[in-house]
Amino acid sequence: MNISEFDYELPEELTLENAINTLQELAQKGYFSMPEYYMPEDQVYDNDGNSRWQCTCYIRSYSLEETAYATSKKVAKKYAAYLCICNICGLKDQYADED
Repeated sequence: MNISEFDYELPEELTLENAINTLQELAQKGYFSMPEYYMPEDQVYDNDGNSRWQCTCYIRSYSLEETAYATSKKVAKKYAAYLCICNICGLKDQYADED
């Protein structure tokens, strides 16, 4: 699937703040299966020893799995949802190299 198939369904600007709702709304409209989120109970550490939260978003109908890392659980979940939308729609990750 590419963005042209449901670009009218996407918000004017896809952001971390609207990614979870956007992904859920697209799933509810039947474009793909409902997202599933997995988050370990413990933080992980990056190469510099900084603690990070990890969240994986899985879309079964696409066999798509995106994992995000952030300094909070909330942001990690938002970023994982955002990455799934980017992958499905062929969008560029505007947050690459950011937290």
